[in-house]
Amino acid sequence: MKKALLLVCLAAILLTGCRVDLEAERAGLRAADQAWSQTQPNLDHFMSYVAENAYTLLPDADILQGKSQIRNAWSGIFTNPGFSLKWTATHVEVAADGRTGYTIGTWEMTLQDSGGNTLNRTGKYITLWQKQPAAAGGQWKVVADTAVFDSPPAMP
Repeated sequence: MKKALLLVCLAAILLTGCRVDLEAERAGLRAADQAWSQTQPNLDHFMSYVAENAYTLLPDADILQGKSQIRNAWSGIFTNPGFSLKWTATHVEVAADGRTGYTIGTWEMTLQDSGGNTLNRTGKYITLWQKQPAAAGGQWKVVADTAVFDSPPAMP
């Protein structure tokens, strides 16, 4: 009888320990998305949120695969004299296993064109995140990111 009770208690402890606190994971993912949005103008810090094998789909550009291609694309944007990028997650979801999630939101970017004119663009985004194993720090990393414009650019 004591053995059976011990096994039931052990099973309850193991099952309880395997549950994922989805609210805590959503809050953590929202915090990661917000922290990532505040990394400019530091490209190294910006890229620290991106997984090695990530994909980025930017408007009017080829699919970027891997951290090196993504860094190259963003380095050109980050060096634009008028560059500014802000985004805010409006929806955050985490899968039941607590290891994958996505953020959806709105963004605003400011750049200068070749004539020095300021261009403002707005749009929406969706970012797919994956939580790294605890041994690798347990941080959320971007595995796929895409953005769309709200409207075409204004014609000069």
